[in-house]
Amino acid sequence: MKKFIEKAVKKIEILDKEDIKRIFAQQLEELEMRDVLLDSYNAGFFLINEKMKVLYCNKTVKNLVPVSNCKDFKNNDIFSVIKDKEIKDFLKHVFNEKIDKEESEEFSFQIGSDIKIIRTTVFPKFTEFQEQICCLIRFNDVTVERVQATKLRRSENLASMTTMAAGVAHEIKNPLASISIYLQLLNKKFEKLGCLDKEKADKYLSVIGEEIERLNSIVVDFLFAVKPLNINLRFEDINKLIKDLVDFVKPELNEKNIKTTLDLSKFLPKLEIDSALFRQATLNLINNSIYAIEQKKGPKFEGEISISTQQVGDNVQTVFSDNGCGMSNEQMSKIFEPYFTTKDTGTGLGLTVFYKIVKEHKGEFSVQSELNKGTSFLISFPVPSSERKKIESGIDLDEYEEEK
Repeated sequence: MKKFIEKAVKKIEILDKEDIKRIFAQQLEELEMRDVLLDSYNAGFFLINEKMKVLYCNKTVKNLVPVSNCKDFKNNDIFSVIKDKEIKDFLKHVFNEKIDKEESEEFSFQIGSDIKIIRTTVFPKFTEFQEQICCLIRFNDVTVERVQATKLRRSENLASMTTMAAGVAHEIKNPLASISIYLQLLNKKFEKLGCLDKEKADKYLSVIGEEIERLNSIVVDFLFAVKPLNINLRFEDINKLIKDLVDFVKPELNEKNIKTTLDLSKFLPKLEIDSALFRQATLNLINNSIYAIEQKKGPKFEGEISISTQQVGDNVQTVFSDNGCGMSNEQMSKIFEPYFTTKDTGTGLGLTVFYKIVKEHKGEFSVQSELNKGTSFLISFPVPSSERKKIESGIDLDEYEEEK
């Protein structure tokens, strides 16, 4: 149709009125069809030029975000059309920073008693029109999606809490039974002898004390696993945290003849990490590795734990590996279940806590394991945007920190 109109314009002097009417009628019909399609779409659109002027918008926009009351937005400044301050601030950030890739953010609006969640997405170099690079701003109502995600998360949390509560009940039952038995035995001794000296009483009291300590450990671990973490993020050198951790466990590793190998990449960006929680999470991994190595020990076997770091894209990856007994597929499928453990002692919450800490840091992880060969945990932490900007601008990270 476009080529046809271009040809018609060149020959307009020789066209009669009926031809011109027919051309305009066809063009109008095509425009109306386009508007019907775009207005019926469940997303709102603004197409704006380099001067921030509106070239086109569909009617759906008015149902999604606060806009001015003018009938036709065409040629109006986008910042006079959109009335919500947070959306305007987001758009100004995208345009002022000259971000040239797709950028999204979600905003909430209250309409009556209902809350709407609108995702605003900017496509800075969407198309070229009238010799200008044009930007598309899209609005999507993601309220239902977010509500369903919240419900799913609550259901998962409830299921997890139910599983953990059942595990706590099961774990508590055994030490309570032991305490009850030893109290009965202690009572019988009193009835038989009339009194007990400290040496005879200690035989029973020491066991009761151990079981009470075990109960306390179960409850403390349970509370840590379920309550929100008090996370204190600071810019940290992950290599230093790992070196400090290895220094801490070195005496135990040496005693058990377990070798440690570090392969830490230089010039890594700083990460936002709670050092105490990171130490707790990774200490759980090392303790598991020590146990796995002890299970495999043989005449010529030499246990080894290796730790490496490297930057991959916008993430820093840390790998904890051991050459211990490894895990079967069945064990692998259960390792993050609360109270699942292959150890004779322990609450089975170590990896549950590890999972929670990594997720609180917006990290990801994967696990690989093979029976009789060993296990590897790969943890990936996002590089903060401020550190990415230093890298992109070519700043030497070490020199920058020294200057600060």
